[in-house]
Amino acid sequence: MIGGKSEFKGNAIINEVQDLLEERKKHGELTYEQQRAYDHAKALVQKKHYDKVKKELEALGILSDDAIAKILEISPKDKVLLSQLLIREKRVFSDEDKDKILSIVNKP
Repeated sequence: MIGGKSEFKGNAIINEVQDLLEERKKHGELTYEQQRAYDHAKALVQKKHYDKVKKELEALGILSDDAIAKILEISPKDKVLLSQLLIREKRVFSDEDKDKILSIVNKP
């Protein structure tokens, strides 16, 4: 946003981005970048699934909001990729924890 202050500080999950841009779209035309972001989000989002997965990951109580956002964005399919995403957490996750996370993320 050129010349303005951002009210939002933190990570936005892709379905939240879609919601924000839909609201902005009601008030006028989106900029090129906003439209591209909206189209990308719309192609990736299954809103009900994201909301459910986010709640389940939060309920585990072992992940930060940043980690949850990154996991939802990437949707890791295996422990190797999940481990790479969890490095930023600066703690060691057991294989059991990783299995729980993957089972939640990869539910149909």
